[in-house]
Amino acid sequence: MLTRTQAVPILISEACHTLLFENRIAVCNAGGVKDAMKRKERDRFGPARRMADFIGDIVCAATVSPQGKRKHSAIRCTRRPGHRTCPGRIIVCEQVNGDIEWECSSCDYKGVIRGWQGGWNDLSDFRDSGEPPFFELVLTEQQYDELKKRLAMDLECDDIIYRATYSKEGIVVRACGADMKALATCLAFKIREQGNFNRRTLRQVHTGIQALLGRCNSG
Repeated sequence: MLTRTQAVPILISEACHTLLFENRIAVCNAGGVKDAMKRKERDRFGPARRMADFIGDIVCAATVSPQGKRKHSAIRCTRRPGHRTCPGRIIVCEQVNGDIEWECSSCDYKGVIRGWQGGWNDLSDFRDSGEPPFFELVLTEQQYDELKKRLAMDLECDDIIYRATYSKEGIVVRACGADMKALATCLAFKIREQGNFNRRTLRQVHTGIQALLGRCNSG
């Protein structure tokens, strides 16, 4: 449990809401991956935008989950202790007073986010009811990270992606039948797009979803 003295409070201002929104739109509307990379190379605010992305991911993962319940989300820790990527995933919890408490499962990175309500990363309208879903798919960390990278900004898929949880077996993606079919459709569309990205990994995920839906339908 985080304490107020241990946690670093982060208040999301209107300017930060705008930054989070611009990041989502930039990812959604990028005409080409190369153009987006060029813009990023000359972006003096790169570190701030990466921090905004991280905060936004935490808000998404917390607000799509049941309030007051700690969740070991699939969001990667962004710290590099000893100049090495931290292997931890972020544990999130939205308290009843609206504070979002988060901490890394591996290092001592932690904090509290306030002022997120009504922002572009507020997924509370899609909050998990806590009832068991019909479908559950276990992905490797590589598969999930690629899926999130390509589809997290898709309005039809972001709640599914941010609802994912970390487990020893892998990243667990849960959704009802209709949502899982929507995810498969978005994946198929993304795979057909032009661009330099890991289609093989996305095809593996798509094949897994199709196999899962096929087994359930045949049963």
